[in-house]
Amino acid sequence: MIYITINGIVPKYMEDMFSQHAGYLAYNLRASCKNVALPRAKTDYYRNGFAFTRAKLWNSLPNDIKGESSIEAFIKKLSQVDLSITM
Repeated sequence: MIYITINGIVPKYMEDMFSQHAGYLAYNLRASCKNVALPRAKTDYYRNGFAFTRAKLWNSLPNDIKGESSIEAFIKKLSQVDLSITM
């Protein structure tokens, strides 16, 4: 979902769920290629919610996967990653 959100393939209301701007946490680093801002989570309930966990998972992916130009290539590379070790 984050891949299609960042690449503008979703409606506007869904784009607002994941932001690439982290305010004061935004640094222009090569390691932050296409990272999204982690939503501020004041409770464990929110930290275990969809937006926070998916943003954290997305940011932990290798940059070559996040930078794929097509969704087919993205899915192919993503299927080769053990997601249990990224969380």
